[in-house]
Amino acid sequence: MAEITLEKTYALLEKLAEYVMTEIPAIKQDIAIIKQDVAGLKQDVKELKISYFNLSTDHNSLAQRVTRLEEKMDYVINALDAQTKKIDDMLIEQKAQLYTLDVYNQRIGDLEEKVFGYRVRDKED
Repeated sequence: MAEITLEKTYALLEKLAEYVMTEIPAIKQDIAIIKQDVAGLKQDVKELKISYFNLSTDHNSLAQRVTRLEEKMDYVINALDAQTKKIDDMLIEQKAQLYTLDVYNQRIGDLEEKVFGYRVRDKED
């Protein structure tokens, strides 16, 4: 083993002092930069939390509006169904009335031929 002398100890102490004097300030500077980065990240997290809360609130508001719209659409669809049924009933009734009018027109024409020998409408045209 090498002998430990005062000169070697002094040389090692000088190297240690030089290292401490040059490296510690750089490490402190790196730590300061890291602290700034962490502070910035904390601020970003705060802003993200606020944005998340706002988005959550907006989402809840939109969900409520969609629910109200769905209720209104159900009402409109039911009203349209009722109107469609009424129109269908009216069309069926109209077809029945037109059929009845055609039957009566034919009967009247037949009676005109029987009574007058010709159809009165045909003569007027």
